[in-house]
Amino acid sequence: MTFKGEYHLTKSFILHLSFSNDQMQKIQNYINGELIAPTSGEYLDNYNPAEGKVYSLIPDSNVDDIQLAVDAAKIAFPFGQKHQHRTQ
Repeated sequence: MTFKGEYHLTKSFILHLSFSNDQMQKIQNYINGELIAPTSGEYLDNYNPAEGKVYSLIPDSNVDDIQLAVDAAKIAFPFGQKHQHRTQ
């Protein structure tokens, strides 16, 4: 079984999940249009609560990762405001 393109949005972070049964995948931070590893290089086990087994690794993001996401959002925000679709 392979999962592709599942995204989990948390504030300015989007985590991309992609894995198959034959190999455990590392979930990456999605910041500024790119999938990137956490700046610390550290990951945490991601457990399936129904089975109690690790099924992937999630980034152990820190303040540096948050700052990268905030900086990217600040750059993108004026563009998004300027190009909003009005529905009235």
